[in-house]
Amino acid sequence: MSKPYKFDDISVGKDVGDYIIFKKHLGRGKCGEVFLGKSKKLDIKVAVKQSKNNGVLSQERLNEIMNSREIQVMQKVKSENLVGFYDFKVSQNHIYLFIEYCDGGTLTEFMRKNPNISDEQIVDIFQQIAKGFQALYKENVIHRDLKPDNILIHQNVIKIADFGFARFVEGNPEKAGMYTLKGTPLYVPPQIFDDKKYSNQFDIWSFGCILYELAFGRNIHESILDLGQLRTRLGSFKNQKVQFPKNNRNPKIIQMISRMLEYYEENRITWPQIFENEMFLKSPKQFLEIENEVQKKDNNKFQEKLQNLKIFTQLSEQFEEIKQKSIKIQL
Repeated sequence: MSKPYKFDDISVGKDVGDYIIFKKHLGRGKCGEVFLGKSKKLDIKVAVKQSKNNGVLSQERLNEIMNSREIQVMQKVKSENLVGFYDFKVSQNHIYLFIEYCDGGTLTEFMRKNPNISDEQIVDIFQQIAKGFQALYKENVIHRDLKPDNILIHQNVIKIADFGFARFVEGNPEKAGMYTLKGTPLYVPPQIFDDKKYSNQFDIWSFGCILYELAFGRNIHESILDLGQLRTRLGSFKNQKVQFPKNNRNPKIIQMISRMLEYYEENRITWPQIFENEMFLKSPKQFLEIENEVQKKDNNKFQEKLQNLKIFTQLSEQFEEIKQKSIKIQL
C-alpha cells in the first residue's frame, strides 16, 4: 500500500498518474472546479483544474483535448507573470489540468484586504500584468477574460490565469477581426455590445477597468444592475470619456487608465505603446519620482507666476496711489 500524501493534514482525494489530488477545494471556474494537488515527481503543490469529460476515452478525444486553445496557449507562452502549465490527464469522466499553484489568492482578494493601495503598488501591478501580456502579444494571443478573479498572486508575483477563452489570432492582432461574445460583462469593451469586430484591444479595455478598480476601490460599472444598463453605460462613452472621482492619484496613472478606456479601438492605447511607456519601463519608485519632480517644477512655475502677479498688483496699486495724490496736488 502506498504511503498517503498530505499537505497541511489535507486528506487525499485520488491518484491521477504522477499526481495526487487532494480534497481541498481552491475555487470554481467557468468549466469546472479547482483543487489542491501535488506532483509526485517534483514534490511540489499544484493546482488541479478538473472539468467533465464526455465519457469518451479515445485517441481522437485525447488529440482534441491536447489541441484545445487553453492547453495550446499555456504550453506555448511562458512568462513569470503567467500561471505555469505542467501537464494534463484525461479519464472517462474528467479532464485534469495540472497548473502552477499560487499561494496569495486573487487580485480581488488582495483589493478587499488592502483598501488603500498606493500609487507605487498600482504601478508595480500594472507592470507585472503588462509583462504577462508582453509574452502573450509576441505569440498573437488574446486572453478575452481578464478580470481581478483571473489574476493570481504567488509570493508577491502577479500571474495572469484562466486561458479558457484565449485564442491565437491570425494576421495582425491589432486589426479588428472577431465578433464572438466572450469575457465577463463588467470587464468587456463596448464593441461587444455594439456587435462590432474587436482586436487585441479587447484586453486593454479590461486592463483599464482593473486599474480603475485598483485606483478607486470600486468597479467602473459599480451601480449597474443588468446587461441593459451596462449596454447603455458603455454607449455613453461614445460622446463622453470615462469620468474619475476626485482623487490624489498620480496624473500619469489617471492618464494611462483614460487612454485604456477609450470607446473606439482606434483611439485606445496599443500594446506596443504600453510597452514603450515610462510607466512600464521605469521602476515604480523611479517613475513616480520623475512625475513628482515634473509636478514640483510645474508647481514652482505656478508659484513664480503667482508671485509675479502679486508684485505686479502691488506696483499697480502703488502707481494708482501716486496718481491720485498727484491729482489732489494739482487741484
